[in-house]
Amino acid sequence: MELWFILTIVSAFTAGIGSFTHKVAAETHYDSALLTAQASILSFLLLLVCTVVFSDFSHWWHLSTLLAGLTGMTYFVVLILKIEVLKHIDAAIFFPIY
Repeated sequence: MELWFILTIVSAFTAGIGSFTHKVAAETHYDSALLTAQASILSFLLLLVCTVVFSDFSHWWHLSTLLAGLTGMTYFVVLILKIEVLKHIDAAIFFPIY
């Protein structure tokens, strides 16, 4: 089996886990901002460790760094809104559409 196919299956599986976690958070009425902040901090720490290990820091401040920060902030807001919206939609409707 080719590597791209295995990575596609893993990607679909992890995306499903993320959506399921968001729906569980919405159904149990967890604080969406707190949940998103914790997930973002965990992702940031993992990315920071990988950056420190694999980067030589010769070109640290580029346009891509600014775009990554902007994308991260946008994703943070979208994820909070997604969890809030999931509080008002049934799982039987959400998961087949997603």
